[in-house]
Amino acid sequence: MAKVQSTSWSWRHAIISSGLEPTTRHVLLTISCFMNDLGGGCYPTTKQLEQATGLSERSVCTHIARAESAGWLTVTKHGLAGRKWKNHEYEARWPDAEGTEARSVPQPNEALKDVQCLTPRRTERRSNEALKDVQSNSPYTTPIERERARDGFDQALKRWPVVDSPKTALKAWNSLSLSDRIEGANEIERFVAVNRSAGRKLICSFAKYLGERMWKALPERTQPRAPVPDKPAGPSPFERKNPKWNHKPGVTP
Repeated sequence: MAKVQSTSWSWRHAIISSGLEPTTRHVLLTISCFMNDLGGGCYPTTKQLEQATGLSERSVCTHIARAESAGWLTVTKHGLAGRKWKNHEYEARWPDAEGTEARSVPQPNEALKDVQCLTPRRTERRSNEALKDVQSNSPYTTPIERERARDGFDQALKRWPVVDSPKTALKAWNSLSLSDRIEGANEIERFVAVNRSAGRKLICSFAKYLGERMWKALPERTQPRAPVPDKPAGPSPFERKNPKWNHKPGVTP
């Protein structure tokens, strides 16, 4: 008797062959690790998915919403009355043909048939799009790394004291090398403090700060000096009057 393939296994392989964004596929495959072989509901928290994917919680929620909208996932909330918190249940789904409503997870043999019936033309077209997505101008080579880079930009932008155009600032951010991004983000507070201590009330835009690498003009950080050992104490008045008591420890006068 032939062994029936598990639904969760078939769902994973359908996700891999789908036209979803690479990062969305990564989130779905991570969720599948919390499911049983039947692809039934699972209850990982967004914090757990954040740790498992290496993405930010915001990115996890964004790609879960995209997967749900595309018909690959069902998300339902469960909670007790009067409680503020709610559990999210995630169930595998299979999108029907374009223009129709997504359907619930099928039996394993049907799921496997769906995987095998994906047309090469669709897969090739989507693969080319994914390859184009990877070969971008960004120094990051994978969608997950680019997502993390965007998280770093968002965090740096929040710390900038002046409201700026995110689109313009992001363009300047993407033009920098990884080391410049890290250095520029680390110097934000010092750049603002130095300018304000000089009496400047207006701070430039974040895009200008990044584009002109203005942190490079900051004075070098003062290096902490090594502590100077205290000089040994001289003889006390008593020891000066009584030289026989002015001796080194352990030496008999």
